[in-house]
Amino acid sequence: MTDTQEDIAARELELVFALAGPVGANLPQISRSLADALKKCEYIEVEEISVSSLISKIARKRTLTLSDGTAIELLEKPEEKRIASYMDAGNAIRRLCSDPAALASAAIAEVRGRRKRAGGKPARRAYILRSLKRPEEVNLLRRVYGPGFFSHRRQREPADTSGGVGQADR
Repeated sequence: MTDTQEDIAARELELVFALAGPVGANLPQISRSLADALKKCEYIEVEEISVSSLISKIARKRTLTLSDGTAIELLEKPEEKRIASYMDAGNAIRRLCSDPAALASAAIAEVRGRRKRAGGKPARRAYILRSLKRPEEVNLLRRVYGPGFFSHRRQREPADTSGGVGQADR
């Protein structure tokens, strides 16, 4: 099936941004700043998709286990245990699917679902995916969304937060 010029033009209006960073990186602030900038550029909708929320959704449907078979319980507090439990669950999903980009696939499905609920056609809409951890996830998203995909890796938190925001990739 070949896309018409109209299909191609409409798809180019839809953007997907992936934010990645080490534990503790201030990705929510980057996401808010990006969303504000996109709204100023007349993007009708800017939606954030948290990989943690996708992990939680998957965990509600299927028991996730560590490699030794121990069930993983997703914790919300304290922060260190929340991070560890979600990292374990993300790794369990990748292992279960035998795919290091499994969470990117879940994010793609979420984008498709949201697009469908918004009328089914791409429009001047942007999605911000937070927070990817593996290069295979970024590579899959780049293959699927092509020139409408951008990624940003937060290297580390600067001592002075008035400085730059990390490194952006296209």
